[in-house]
Amino acid sequence: MNRILSIIFISILLAGCYSNSSKEVDIPKDDPPIDMETMSNILVDFHLAQSSLKELQVKRTVIEGKTEEVHALIFKKYEVSKEEFDLSIEYYNYRSEELKKIYEDVITKLSLMDSELKSQLKDSIN
Repeated sequence: MNRILSIIFISILLAGCYSNSSKEVDIPKDDPPIDMETMSNILVDFHLAQSSLKELQVKRTVIEGKTEEVHALIFKKYEVSKEEFDLSIEYYNYRSEELKKIYEDVITKLSLMDSELKSQLKDSIN
C-alpha cells in the first residue's frame, strides 16, 4: 500500500510541477476528451498496472515494452486513445482543483481495494 501511495504522491507532485518553457502558455480551454470519473478509473488501472510491473521487475522478469502494451489495453478498455489521454492530462494539469479531486478519488479507490484485499486475506487465513 505504501508503494501505491508513493506512486500517487509522485504523480501528483510531477503534475503540479508541470511547466511550459515558453513565455506564452496555451491553457486548454475546451472540455477534456476524458471526463473526471473516467480519468480517475484510468489512473487507478495505470497505478495497479505499474505496481504489477514493478513486482515483476523485482522478480527479475523482463518487462521491457510491457508498460506500453498495458497502457494500450487500458485505453482500449475505456475506449479512449493515447492522444485523448494526453490532451486530458494537459487539461487537468492546468486545473489543479480538478486534478486534486481526480487523485483523491484514485486514492480512495486504491485504499478500498487494499482494504478489501486485506479482509479477504484475513478471512482466508481464519
